[in-house]
Amino acid sequence: MEAKKNIETCYSPKLFNLFDKTEKLIVISDIFRATSSICAAFDNGAKEIVAISDKDECLEYKEKGYLIAGERQGKILDYADLGNSPNDFSKDVVKDKNLVLNTTNGTKTIKLAATDNNNVVIGAFVNLKALTQYIIKKDMAVLILCSGWKNHYSLEDSLFAGALANKIIINTTGKFYTECDATKAAMDIWEIAKNNPKKYIQKAAHNFRLKNLNLDNVIDYCMSTNITNVIPVLKNNTTLINQKDI
Repeated sequence: MEAKKNIETCYSPKLFNLFDKTEKLIVISDIFRATSSICAAFDNGAKEIVAISDKDECLEYKEKGYLIAGERQGKILDYADLGNSPNDFSKDVVKDKNLVLNTTNGTKTIKLAATDNNNVVIGAFVNLKALTQYIIKKDMAVLILCSGWKNHYSLEDSLFAGALANKIIINTTGKFYTECDATKAAMDIWEIAKNNPKKYIQKAAHNFRLKNLNLDNVIDYCMSTNITNVIPVLKNNTTLINQKDI
């Protein structure tokens, strides 16, 4: 009998070292805003996105013609061409372009997950259905890694983890399951929020941070489900590409 595949959830990058990554597909979520923006960029024709945290390295890529997208504490970096909101990655800006992404939480999480040649994919509500299908086809155990906020728990990333785990389990006949308490808790939160997730997420701390920065216009996009079929995957330790381009 084929072994069932477990779905685990890591609520913070600080806890990542506690998990066994062997033969697992790692799904990174940073719903407000990095993973949603990555999906938007590929949906609008970006060729590749390189995750970098170091300023000097970013500037080296900029000299090579890469567009720099990034923020710290929600504010655009002084050397960046773009911020980190989905609407920054419009087709007229990113189509056929190579990008560098440097953000407060998402970039660091991508780089952390990339160690040891792990299998890494980017998840968001906007590609939830396509990602679910991709994971089922890959037939690997799943570890959902929430970027959080400065290593703290975030409600929006947990809500996504619950939605993804729910969709995977209900769309397979016993092929996937969870014995992870973090995943079960996330699924319980999703059960509460699923009828109106946009309303539910209004209580999230990062929702208020974005409002204070006048960036809350991105929330509607970030909480929209199934509006793109892109599957951003890590092809080496730093570079993301759309699965269809492999």
